[in-house]
Amino acid sequence: MVVVFTEYTTPRLVYVLDFIFKSKGTDYHITTSIEEFKKIDSIKINYSNVKLHADFQIFPQGIIQESQIKNNYELTFLNDKWTINQQNDDFAVIFYFLSRYEEYVIKQRDKHDRFSAQDSFIFKNNRLHKPNVDIIVKSIWAILKLDYSIVKHQFKTIITFDIDSAWAIKNKGFFRSLLSDIKDLTKGRCIRDKFMVRLNKINDPFDTFSIIKNTAKTNKVICFFLMANWGKYDKNIHWKNKSFQSLIKNLSESCEIGIHPSYQSYLKPKIIQKEIKRLSDILNYKVFNSRQHFLKLTLPQTYQQLVELGITDDYTMGFADGYGFRAGTSFSFPFFDLSKNEITSLRLHPITYMDGTLNEYLKLNISEAIKVVYQLKKEVQNVGGLFIPLWHNETLNNKGKWQGWLSVFEANLHT
Repeated sequence: MVVVFTEYTTPRLVYVLDFIFKSKGTDYHITTSIEEFKKIDSIKINYSNVKLHADFQIFPQGIIQESQIKNNYELTFLNDKWTINQQNDDFAVIFYFLSRYEEYVIKQRDKHDRFSAQDSFIFKNNRLHKPNVDIIVKSIWAILKLDYSIVKHQFKTIITFDIDSAWAIKNKGFFRSLLSDIKDLTKGRCIRDKFMVRLNKINDPFDTFSIIKNTAKTNKVICFFLMANWGKYDKNIHWKNKSFQSLIKNLSESCEIGIHPSYQSYLKPKIIQKEIKRLSDILNYKVFNSRQHFLKLTLPQTYQQLVELGITDDYTMGFADGYGFRAGTSFSFPFFDLSKNEITSLRLHPITYMDGTLNEYLKLNISEAIKVVYQLKKEVQNVGGLFIPLWHNETLNNKGKWQGWLSVFEANLHT
């Protein structure tokens, strides 16, 4: 057991210690008594400015003892060490990253109202590709002479898919199909293949579900379904379509299923509630997994909505414009609501990268993308975390701009 002395026990300190120790199978005890700390024969951390004999002393920077949100913190990586306002406090750095503190105080957003990778301290310090928090935790375990190999053996791959549009051509309905055909004809495109798909002569370009089901035979797979009303950014098959419902039920036999809340839902709980009900009614059981469409996320409101609606696990924590570790970790962790200064019931599972990030945002070629996948997986293996790529059913079709990208997907499955 690890004993931690502090002059102030706070929800923020408990949050950090839970992540460093409890979540990884090691017990800890907090004491504010100097006498008790001296008497206990155990591994000791002194988190104070008091002079005490301990295995490791960290001088508090201040953020852990606070309950409010301030906008005067800056994280810097220098000489292989993270500092907060130029002070060495590993607990403070871990809390800042995990709580997503910067997303509350940095107001810049992209055109989709998302916090961008380039606005984060991790990106500005060229460390987005590293699980910085996990590396800090691993170093703390080393200082305390704890056996981290137990944690490393917990490494796991979870393959996730967003089903934004189940089919490119099939099951779109008469008027939607007609409008699509007219649009293609006015642009001089051949629509012969569309009719071949509708006649079941050739496969729909987005129908890669056999690959997804085969992947689920050897890996944990989660499929997130968009159940939105049709809109500019929400273009899935109508949720009442019987073929679509059959697809969801069929995939649920081999994969976990989650809700993919629509583009406008991130600040509108009634929309998410309606979409969760649609999916739950199809499955005939309550849905607990979620990932926001377009990775649209505003803190704390979006996560507060999910908590209220009974979602227990969210897979949105990642950037669209950069690969790596948005919260500095590859481990799942509870959402800490800074506005209420409390730990919540919602567990966040950080994604490692998104297929579109590598291809559409960063314009990587096939070999470059495969190299990134291997590098990220190695980083996660080194700390024993979760390797969670985000793919889409349509990006597995190996056609058009995704020609050759099936080999990038397959790289995720290699050891």
